[in-house]
Amino acid sequence: MANIIFSPNGPNPSNYDYIMVSRRFENSGSGTGAVWTYVYRGSKDALRIQSLTWVNAGCKVSIDESGPYATATVIFNGAASNPADPIETQFQVGVGLETGTFRYEFKTDYVEMSLFSLPAVMMEAMKYVSVSQYRYDIENAVKNGQSLTINAQNFPLAQKIWAKLARGQESFPISRVSLSKVGSFSGSNGLPQIPDAMPPVYSSARLAFDYQFPVSVQRLMPRPPSNPLLQPIPGTQWGWLQMNQSTSLIEKSNQVEQTQTWTFAAWDLDIYPYYS
Repeated sequence: MANIIFSPNGPNPSNYDYIMVSRRFENSGSGTGAVWTYVYRGSKDALRIQSLTWVNAGCKVSIDESGPYATATVIFNGAASNPADPIETQFQVGVGLETGTFRYEFKTDYVEMSLFSLPAVMMEAMKYVSVSQYRYDIENAVKNGQSLTINAQNFPLAQKIWAKLARGQESFPISRVSLSKVGSFSGSNGLPQIPDAMPPVYSSARLAFDYQFPVSVQRLMPRPPSNPLLQPIPGTQWGWLQMNQSTSLIEKSNQVEQTQTWTFAAWDLDIYPYYS
């Protein structure tokens, strides 16, 4: 820790001096462990020099140099300690000990699906000569401007699909829920690994366990639909597939910001491995 010179008139910007102007302590209130937030004010050079010590200790540092004096905000995060202790003796997190800060975001997107993907239509198609012949006969009738010859009494949905295709409707929107885990932590703990080229599909329980989701997040995670018509077709499974992993490093403050996103849907297990 650099020597701190206190002056009744505040620090002198021409010298390598700075003072602490505030200190705030939070003890696991947000599930991220004990957090100390310190604010220092002093010369720009003094805070720049001292920031090297803070960053090497695994702290998060941001410096505002817009005024006559620079202001540094330093966040210590990790094991619990006595907030009344002087800063020189308080815990300073080391490499691998920081718990990081995370937030979780749920987002609903809509994707277009073929009319032939409607569960009731798929079940009706399975009663026809073959599923592929069912689709071929409907699409071919529309293409040639002909009436549908499939028996309307035995295959009522075929007539409805034919009518929709004839007026230009080929798909319908369905909702998909995505879950993002957004983290911020010190670069001293290393950058995250590059995701697998073929990521697995996770069950909700496995995803929550592997990525240490809090209980409050687990309660918000969607469940597979109970409607028998919405059960996955053979070879697919409801689960979470990672759709994004982005990482940015702020070199000046040695902070890493990472976003991981998974989407819940019935995924093809002929393509993706499944982790239950």
